[in-house]
Amino acid sequence: MIKQWLCDACKFILAYVEDNKIIRIKRKDLYVEVEGGKVAVICCRCGKQNTIQDENFKIQNEGR
Repeated sequence: MIKQWLCDACKFILAYVEDNKIIRIKRKDLYVEVEGGKVAVICCRCGKQNTIQDENFKIQNEGR
């Protein structure tokens, strides 16, 4: 199933999320931050930072 990831502030489409596993983003001058199971994107319309997070994601090398 494919869902739209919308900006919290202005409802602009930030990305498409497929099966809660794949995030598809296509933009000019795009800034994306990925940290473990967390993805942060700045909305190109209003400038608000939006974040989604997979609570089940565990870093495999966390103990090192």
